Amino acid sequence: MEPGNQSLLDSEEWKTAVAGKRSFYGKIARRLAPEDVAPLLEVLEAGPPEERRLAMYLLYRAVIQKILFSQKQKERLIARVRPMMAAYPHQPGPDAFCLIFRVAPDIAEQFLLDDVDVARISERNLASYLWDVAKIESPMAMDRLKRYSYREGKIGEKATKLLALLGRGSD
Repeated sequence: MEPGNQSLLDSEEWKTAVAGKRSFYGKIARRLAPEDVAPLLEVLEAGPPEERRLAMYLLYRAVIQKILFSQKQKERLIARVRPMMAAYPHQPGPDAFCLIFRVAPDIAEQFLLDDVDVARISERNLASYLWDVAKIESPMAMDRLKRYSYREGKIGEKATKLLALLGRGSD
């Protein structure tokens, strides 16, 4: 928030975006400032669903924009967003994963590799899941992709193509 301006949560952009105008998300994100983190965390913890979705997006953008979070704010964010990943591959799971990946990559990796049952992921969502695993780039994640590539069916096919695209397909 710039001096003399109204808070982000009181802005017309916020009200319009909450009302369903996703085109305003970017306008709001450009206004983000360090003092917006605490109120956004409050909305994420206790706001109505449409406001929580916008708050999660804006917190993600704040992380990308390198707006500093205190350790306590990071802990609050993880505590609130981590359970949302359980909906993966359905929303808000993927959005929660992306945010946790930026804030606590080790938690995101553990979730994808240990908690997601790949057998329950539809063919339509399989490529997104594999890309998320590849995004982690750890030795364990790359090993998991290689193991998937040895499987029969769509998962093996898609994992093989992804590894080739990443230049890791022939070892």
